[in-house]
Amino acid sequence: MSKSKEQKRVKGKREFEVPLAVSFRILKKAGAKLVAESACKTLSKHLEEYGVIIGKIAVSLARHAGRSVVRADDLEVALKEFNEIFKDKFEDYVGYSLKQKLSGKK
Repeated sequence: MSKSKEQKRVKGKREFEVPLAVSFRILKKAGAKLVAESACKTLSKHLEEYGVIIGKIAVSLARHAGRSVVRADDLEVALKEFNEIFKDKFEDYVGYSLKQKLSGKK
């Protein structure tokens, strides 16, 4: 007899740190009419990976400042650094700058 998904999961450990329901809502907000479970899993996996990268940058900034506590401003700076790295790729893929989209300019 095969184990259920709940039994396969290690007690207290999730498959993804970002719940699939969150990924589902993000994809719906992005305009998806239907969302496959595999799409939610893929987005959750990548959000977690990117979150860890941004978190590591923020931890490094806090340590550089002589703190053991990561603050919101550390994350803001880390996000700016992360966005600078990927800005050109995003703009090439989407076809417009994020700032223009957010400001309503075309």
